Formats: sequence, C-alpha cells, structure tokens
Amino acid sequence: MDRNAPHSHFLLVLCVLAGWSFQARAAEPVDLSGKWHGSWVSCKSGHHGKLNGRFCKINDTCYQVRFTGTFFGAVPFAFTVKLTASAQEDGSVVLSGDPRLPLFGTFHFSAVATDHDFSATYSARNDEGRFTLSR
Repeated sequence: MDRNAPHSHFLLVLCVLAGWSFQARAAEPVDLSGKWHGSWVSCKSGHHGKLNGRFCKINDTCYQVRFTGTFFGAVPFAFTVKLTASAQEDGSVVLSGDPRLPLFGTFHFSAVATDHDFSATYSARNDEGRFTLSR
C-alpha cells in the first residue's frame, strides 16, 4: 500500500477546488453610469469637437446615454441613445445600437468600455467616425 496515496488525493482535491474557485471569480462588469468627457471626430470630413456623455444604466443589458457636444467648434448638439450592453469576461462592456437621429438618419454604434475609457465607432449614410471618452 502506498503511504503517499492519502496525501496525493488531498492534493488533487485541493487543486480541483482551487481551480474551480478561480474560474468562478470572473471579473464583474463595470458600471458605466455617470459623466464622461472627451471628443468626437469624423473620419470622412475631419470635423471634430468636444463630446460629453451621461450614462444611465437601465438594466444589465441596456444603457441610456445623453451625448452633448459641439460641431464647427461652437454649434451645440445633443442626442439621447439606448445602447445594448454585453459584459465581457475581463470586466469590460461591449455596447451597440442603431439610433435614428433627426436630419442625419440611422447611426450604427459599436463601442468597448472599461471603468475609465469608452471608445466607439459610428457609421451613418454620409459619415463615419469615432467617439473617445474617459471619466
């Protein structure tokens, strides 16, 4: 009879439990609620400006975001969108949405956010560009 058998079984059980508890601790998705600040840029025209976002979590899969900013350096704009949110294993959040904006048509948004950064691309009938925000 092997005298080390009880010890090896104990080590095996310990390793299995340690692996299970490590896998069970997936990163919690960040809550994006609050004020964000940054800029936007059109990749087609080169226009750019300041951009702010106020994120409001509706539930685990949806945010309502109020974007405000400037166009041509001084012309203000504002619009509100609902973005579908999908939590990732690393704690980041992938967001997407297709809001219809008056005078501009449907915008397709795709974004990735962490607890400090929000990076989005958008495309529309006559434009495409990026939103970059941080807390």
